[in-house]
Amino acid sequence: MKAHLPGADFTGANLTGTNFHGAFLERAILNGQSLLGQSIESANLKDAFLGGTDLSGANLRDTNLQGADLRGAILHQADLQGASLVKTQVEGADFTGALVHGISVWGMKGTPKRQEGLLITPKNESAVIVDDLAVAQLFYLLLDREKIKNVIDTVTRRGVLLLGRFGDGGLALLQALAGWLRKPENGGSLPLLFDFPRPESKTYTDTIRTLAGLARFVIVELSGPSVPQEITATVDLYEIPFVPILEQKREDWSMFRDFLVKERVLEPIRFTNHDHLLEILAEEAIVPAERLIEKRQQRLDKIFGRA
Repeated sequence: MKAHLPGADFTGANLTGTNFHGAFLERAILNGQSLLGQSIESANLKDAFLGGTDLSGANLRDTNLQGADLRGAILHQADLQGASLVKTQVEGADFTGALVHGISVWGMKGTPKRQEGLLITPKNESAVIVDDLAVAQLFYLLLDREKIKNVIDTVTRRGVLLLGRFGDGGLALLQALAGWLRKPENGGSLPLLFDFPRPESKTYTDTIRTLAGLARFVIVELSGPSVPQEITATVDLYEIPFVPILEQKREDWSMFRDFLVKERVLEPIRFTNHDHLLEILAEEAIVPAERLIEKRQQRLDKIFGRA
């Protein structure tokens, strides 16, 4: 029978040899325990406290560690295949040599003390090793050509890059726009909103170029101070529609009109407020952009044939 011990406090207990396979240990306190090589496979350790716990060689396959506290924990050569470390606290933890195929690390908090020699491939495949948990799942995806093709196809079919100002209410406008685009009744697009720090090895312009290359089309709010650089850096690189929008009380970038000679750059859509923009967005922005995409696709099909 699988143990059902939510919130249990194991402080001072001797857990050597205990089998926690499939156990329900949500919010359990296991700080400082020694669980070397033990089976904790498929257990629920959501929001559990494992600070300083020695899990070297432990079987944590398919274990739910979402929101758990692993600060200072030792997971040397632990089997974490398929484990969920979503929003898990990992400050100072040691993941050296861990098996991390299929791991999920979205929103992971803190920086591990060590994460060298992470094995991202299953045991029955040629070993591929990386030294960073945050890139392990992405790197494996890149190795699987069919999966990465599917991801890129999905993003390029649904991605909409949103550019514009962030100050003076601009971010709220772009977020409202993103929320509208996500709704299934509006097409279920995938908004790409660049609101994060610049990657250390890239400039902001490089990042915008990368995102534009993934997008189906671009919606750009023209009053943003970075807009001239963003448009100049991208509009000639990709054969995708650019849909400019502008609040009526704001001034646009005067040189933008030079880009209107390109068929895929639409006339600016004027709006009075957020609600007004969302009311007219489908008819004045999405429909014309999709019409341009379809026209280009027909041209491509004629030239290369449909695969």
